[in-house]
Amino acid sequence: MRGTTRKWSIVALLLWPVLLAPAAVPAVEWVDVTDQRLADPDKEPQNWLTYYRSYSGWRYSPLTQINLQNVRRLTPKWMLSLGEAGNQQATPLVNNGIMIVTSPLGQEINRVYAVDAATGRVLWKHETKLPEDLSGLVKILSMNRGAALYRDRVFFGTLDARVVALNARTGAVVWQTTLADYRDGYFFTMAPLAADGRIIVGSSGPGEMGNRGFVAALDPESGREL
Repeated sequence: MRGTTRKWSIVALLLWPVLLAPAAVPAVEWVDVTDQRLADPDKEPQNWLTYYRSYSGWRYSPLTQINLQNVRRLTPKWMLSLGEAGNQQATPLVNNGIMIVTSPLGQEINRVYAVDAATGRVLWKHETKLPEDLSGLVKILSMNRGAALYRDRVFFGTLDARVVALNARTGAVVWQTTLADYRDGYFFTMAPLAADGRIIVGSSGPGEMGNRGFVAALDPESGREL
């Protein structure tokens, strides 16, 4: 109920900024992402818990408050620089008013932000430093397409072929698992998928570059390859 109220107040401020004074926005609070929530996203349409929103992969939102008649009246309320001009390909995720978005910083750093979606306030920021000897295709495709949310953690892949799990409330590293040798040209740009109690990730890059593609499933608690 709290999430629904906040959604209405935020959208109303976007549509009628001159007529309405900004209301006090309650502090956002992380709610653990369960298998049930991921499997039935229509019960909470104000959230966007996985890359495609739902396992159907349609990226379709059932929200109706913004429509063809009023969309032109939207105005910007805040902006956040992600630190890199270009190559921003991540799909932001939203859980109970907290937005999670990833960003590359050239070939030097993978970043993850947790942001108060109503105000743009950064709740925490995580930076993973990358090796200096990245080479080949990864230097051309230095991007990140997003994260996965599961339980109280945020999962993302790196350009040096690691999967990292963060504490969703603090941004602290819980574990990190290396799945391949980046010196052989392996890297991750895809958003991981949380499904059936596993974190699933696949390697990036076209086959003609010499690498064999693979898909791996990890234990979300330990990072162990299943």
